[in-house]
Formats: sequence, structure tokens, C-alpha cells
Amino acid sequence: MNDNKQLIEKFLEAKYAEEGLSDNSILAYSKDLEKVSLKIGKSLLQFTQTELEKYIIYLQKLGHSRSTRARHLSSIKQFYKFCVEAGFLITDPSSQLSGPKLPKLLPKMITLEEVDALLKVAKSQGHTEFERARNKCLMEVLYASGMRITELMSLPVASVRGRPKMILIKGKGSKERLVPLSPPAIEALEHWLKFRDEKEDQSLKSGLKRSSFLFPSNSKNGHLTRNWFFNKIKSWAIEAGVKIAVSDNKEWTVEGRPLDSVRHPHLESIISRMQKGSGPYSFQISSNLFSAAGQGSSAALSVAAHLALRSHIGESPNLIDAARSAHLAEAYAQSGRASPTDTATSALGGCVVVSSSLPPMAKHVFGAELETSEGLRTWDVGTIDLPSDSNPPYLVLGFTGNPSKTGKMVAMVADLISSNSERKSDLDSIGDITAVGLIALASAEWEAVGMAMNACHDRLEALNLSTPFLEKLIASVRPHSLGAKLTGAGGGGCMMALTRDPKRVAQMIELHGAKAMISSFYNEGAQILT
Repeated sequence: MNDNKQLIEKFLEAKYAEEGLSDNSILAYSKDLEKVSLKIGKSLLQFTQTELEKYIIYLQKLGHSRSTRARHLSSIKQFYKFCVEAGFLITDPSSQLSGPKLPKLLPKMITLEEVDALLKVAKSQGHTEFERARNKCLMEVLYASGMRITELMSLPVASVRGRPKMILIKGKGSKERLVPLSPPAIEALEHWLKFRDEKEDQSLKSGLKRSSFLFPSNSKNGHLTRNWFFNKIKSWAIEAGVKIAVSDNKEWTVEGRPLDSVRHPHLESIISRMQKGSGPYSFQISSNLFSAAGQGSSAALSVAAHLALRSHIGESPNLIDAARSAHLAEAYAQSGRASPTDTATSALGGCVVVSSSLPPMAKHVFGAELETSEGLRTWDVGTIDLPSDSNPPYLVLGFTGNPSKTGKMVAMVADLISSNSERKSDLDSIGDITAVGLIALASAEWEAVGMAMNACHDRLEALNLSTPFLEKLIASVRPHSLGAKLTGAGGGGCMMALTRDPKRVAQMIELHGAKAMISSFYNEGAQILT
């Protein structure tokens, strides 16, 4: 099997050298070939056409889509073409293979509302004024001109000097065309050029040459890449979180179906505290968050629902009211057990601290309380102003695909502590570790934050909140991260890693069979999109 690994590596090296494929494409080839190698279980050079045909049928039986099967077949064909050209084989066992025909689909269009939301998110994202100006310029020019991503990334800076209303683009086949610029795009360009030119002046003083591109970078081409942009778009879409639209209706519905209290207990709770006589309404929900994954998706939904409903009936939205109402909805859905952490974070954004006693660096925002079977519980909710950092690390989330019920896990921990007093010390130490982590976070001491995350996870594992899959993911990313831990209540769901190499960490997560999301700090809270 080692021979197979070496063959695959030689193939990947050749593809990278000849075609300059992206890391994602290389990773896809690698995963596809490793799977067929493991399934058939012998040297790839000994595979027959019949065995390869059976493998494609096997993928179909597993329920893989036509596009996935077609991609696997393409990887196999490309590999054996390489083997013949390199002299490892005389004949190609895949030459007669045919796969599923893929329909020619029209490109998926996004609505004007979605475009506006993405523009708004993009303008606010970035760790510095430099990044925010660049992101805004990218989206405004792309939206106004309709040019291809590659064309935008490689645009010469000379073509946009002097506030032009039209710019000349050299596209495929060296064909030239004129594209328009809107007033917002022109203003965004002027703003970005100021920051870009200042940085280029600094580079010149350091002995470096000026870039000829509008969006310079350290890539081999000297400008931002298509893959970089798509990763940014993905992260901006994630930052958009959960969106809810409310409209008048003859009955209460969610996504066109009758409101079901079992499926949507959070919505039922939010509605019950509304002004009497309001409704019925229809809810349309869109979310980029994984459900039941320890990401606070239900909290985000509850906050969004509260704000959407209040806004629809003409009331002025209040983020603190939304956080409190959503907290009660969480408790209703989780049999009376809920912390205001997720709901406060969803509403307020940024760095939120929830404790019975806030640390000195936290600014008090509001108090929360909840009547439980053990009595009245109270919390202080505060925020920490993170210091400006030109190069903060990223947060990468890994979703196991295994949902987790918060209420169930909280009850399990309560039972464990009641039967084993030693485990209470683990729970108490989490609070102490968190306090240390907050001090580090407030000072942007990221390495210390990562150490706190690792220590916190060890305690959570001792409380039986981790799973073998979560442990495998965390072990795989720790060599490339400052720290890593499970998120939420545990028992499945998500883990997260603090890292300066988000792409590598995301790849490791996906190589182990989980889904990855890249996010960042300094995010805004809930917003009303009109």
C-alpha cells in the first residue's frame, strides 16, 4: 500500500507542476485515489477495468451524487493517464470507463437582498482599515462591473486611476471589452487606492518593487488569487449567520409548512411572548450554520426571530431584549436548562463574557436570570473590547455531522457530578482556566489563549463530553494550531481550533471526514436587514 501512496504523490506532484492546480484540487485528487486504493486493496498498477467499474457502482450504492461519482471517475482517469505517460503502465484500465452524465445547469442566481447582505458583511469584515477598504472595493467593483473573478484579481492598478466611469478588461482569448463602474464602486476604489498606495510606498522604502496590480499580494502571480477570493466569500457568508424574513400570512408557517412546536420550540416560545393579537406570520429562514453542532445555531435563530418579529410589527428592535427573549426560548426548548452565553453572543457580537461575577476587564451590559428546578439562577453579561491586531489568528470549526442535544448533555454532567464529587473539581477548574484565557484574550496574547483552550478541553474530556471522533479531529489539528477544543455542550457537534494557518487546519478536518468552516474575531452582532 506504500507503493500506492508513492504513486499518488508522484501523480499529484506532476499535476501541480504542469497545471498549477489549487491546493483544494490537489486535495480532492488525493482523497479520491486514496479511497479507491483502500477499497480494492492492492497495487493501483494491478487494477482491472472490471474492478474500477465495480468501484463506481459501489459509490452509487453508497448514495453518492452523480457529481461526486463523476469527480471520482475523473480522478481515476487522470491518474491512469499519468501512469501510462510516465511509463508505469502500458495500457490504461480506465480508458473505456464511462460515468454518469451531468446535466448542464444554469448558474444559481442570488437575489438582490442576498447581494446587499453580502456587500454589507464584506464592508464590515477585516481586522484593519486596510482590509476593510480592500474588501469593500472588491465587492463594489465586482457587483458594478460583472467581470470574472480572475479578471478582477489581476486588474492593473493603472486602469482605475483618475476615477474612470468605464474600465478596459482583457478577458478570455485576449478579447478586450469595456465595463461600467457605479458611483459606489468609484468611491470604494478611491478609498482603497489611498490605503494601497500608502502600503506600496512603505514597501518601496524597504527595498521592494511597486506592484502593477490593483490587489497586490505575495502569491507567485503577484496579485490576490481566485481561491483567496472564494475563501473570503465563504467566510463572509458564514458571518451572515442566520437570516429570518417575516411576512403576514393566513396561518403560522415556517418555510411554507405549518408551525410545529416539536420542530420549532424556540419560535413557539418567542411568539408566545409577543403582543397579543399579532400574527399569524410566515417565517422564511436561511442559515449557514450547522444545526445541533455546538455553534449556537438555535440561539442565533431565536435572536433573529425576536428581532424580525418586533421589526415587522413596527417596534424598535433592542439587542438586549432580543438576547433575553432568546435565552428564555433556549430554556423552553431545553427543558428549563440554558445559559445566556450563546444568545448574548448572537445578539451583541464581539467578545461576550457570561458569569456570576464578571472579571475586571469586562464591561457590564445586562443581567440575566432563569427560574430552574434548582432555584433562581442569575448571570452578569458583559463584553470585552479586543485590542486592535493587524494579524489575529482565525477560528476554524469542524463539524462532526453528529448532532448533539444541549439539554441532554447538561443533564448528564449534572448527574455525573452528583454521583462523583471528584468531577466537580474539573468543572470548577474550567471556570479558572476561562478566567486566565480572558485575560490573555483582552491583551491579544493568542498563544496563551490557545493554551487555555487546550487545558479547557482536557477538563471537558474528563467530564465525558468528548467523543472519539472529536478527539481524532482535535488531535489532527493541534500540530497546526495554537489551541483546540470541543464547542457547545459536547457529545458530538463541533470542535474549534485557534490557528494562523486556517487553510491547513480546514484541510485536516475535511481529510478526517468532517466539515470545516473558517471564521474570525471582531464580528458584529445581530442586524436588521431591510
